Amino acid sequence: MKRIIGIVVVLIVVISAWALFKSDPTEMDLLYISSTNFEDKTLTTDGSFTSGAIKYSGYDYEIDGDTMYVTIRNRLFIGKSGDFTIEIKDDKLQHVKKVFLQGKEKSDTYQIWPYLTE
Repeated sequence: MKRIIGIVVVLIVVISAWALFKSDPTEMDLLYISSTNFEDKTLTTDGSFTSGAIKYSGYDYEIDGDTMYVTIRNRLFIGKSGDFTIEIKDDKLQHVKKVFLQGKEKSDTYQIWPYLTE
């Protein structure tokens, strides 16, 4: 009986640690981008999360022709504060004409550069 309880406790600890340190793409409605700037071959983006429990854990990006897709990654509770600054340096940026923020799904995108005016 003690062995079963020990195994259950170890499993709970392992699953909890995995959940805290697992990094996921952020849903679009949880992001606020305050600025996006291009300078030479560098893209800089400042933003924050709309939920206090979500913490910044990094980003991924993909350049497809003249379009760039940036995915912000997050963790629950553990990580940097909710505000973040991303600086991407890549020679391929000289060909980029549009930058999209991408959520969990490939189809979930929002153009962050150049800004669209209505």
